[in-house]
Amino acid sequence: SGIRQKQVKSLPKTSGRFDVLLCYHDEDRNQVKQIAEQLKERQIRPWLDIWEAFAGTSWQQLLETQIAKINSVAVFIGRSGGPWQQEQIEPFIWEFIEQKRPVIPVILPNVVQEPQLPIYLRRRTRVDFRQQDPEPITQLINGIPEVNE
Repeated sequence: SGIRQKQVKSLPKTSGRFDVLLCYHDEDRNQVKQIAEQLKERQIRPWLDIWEAFAGTSWQQLLETQIAKINSVAVFIGRSGGPWQQEQIEPFIWEFIEQKRPVIPVILPNVVQEPQLPIYLRRRTRVDFRQQDPEPITQLINGIPEVNE
């Protein structure tokens, strides 16, 4: 169908480098996907599991082989919390911390109360999509280092 072809055409190439890994709780997938689309429109190359891992493949194994090609990580916090609550995500976040690559906490618009962040995220400058000034997508892009190929 036309929809499926459109989705396939919009998939980024997995062979090159990526600007940012997008980590999120499963319940926030749709909001994060919208932000990923905005990043692509601004020539930022996000690594998003639903775009990179295909049926029958393990996104964790794929990410392990590609993590060295990703410059930074955006850790999305939604109403259900953040991705660190899913055990398989936290080692990837720590890899960025240990490699001294940017780790950007991102608060999604559906968060009502002040989120409880893990200690390794608390002192980092965050992007808050609940605020409109400064513009959150611009703030996020400013925190992502450019790919140098």
